[in-house]
Amino acid sequence: MSAATKYRIGDGVRRNRVLFRILDRDGDTILAEQIEGTRDGRCKPHAHGSFEVWKVRTLQKPKQTPSGCTLPKGTEVLPSDSDWGTRGWTYSGYPKPDQARLAARRRFVGATKPHTSFDKT
Repeated sequence: MSAATKYRIGDGVRRNRVLFRILDRDGDTILAEQIEGTRDGRCKPHAHGSFEVWKVRTLQKPKQTPSGCTLPKGTEVLPSDSDWGTRGWTYSGYPKPDQARLAARRRFVGATKPHTSFDKT
């Protein structure tokens, strides 16, 4: 964590009302798996295998959210919907969950390399 990052994304993340758990992290790149709650309060992987890769950024100044909360300088934030395809990628809908995991892992490894250019697939 850099000196500028004060508020780091934790192990459990909710993005667009969906719950994820962090599987791997390298610098500002995160590999996450969608999880769902069970009746007994535990979490399990999504039945069809859904994974995301995020390039997080650290706020350089405080930011006001639409709900009125203030995020302090140094807070890590996930890619916005408009950043999807350049700073965030979703892998789901594969015939087998392991295929989605493998595709997401490949993107994660590629995203951690310096000067990587990404297509929007």
